[in-house]
Amino acid sequence: MIALRTRTVDGIDANPDRCRELLDRSTAVATALSSYIGYATTADIAKQAVTTGRSIREIVLERGLLDPKRLDAILSVEAMTKPGIPGRRKDE
Repeated sequence: MIALRTRTVDGIDANPDRCRELLDRSTAVATALSSYIGYATTADIAKQAVTTGRSIREIVLERGLLDPKRLDAILSVEAMTKPGIPGRRKDE
């Protein structure tokens, strides 16, 4: 394990901007939208994102499916890594 760490992991620094870009373009984040806009619409958005290279967020906003604040809550990395439905408040 020490060899793996010292030869491959030590010295690696994450690029936050690139990480955000990859996350925004990932079709995996689209799954968080299903509870809000339905599976078929979510699948269509994911397909369009792959075809065009545009982000899931950009397409959802362009279609007017969710307001920006709500969409940000749903697509929040923090929300997607906690139990429950991303973006849903506890009182819902």
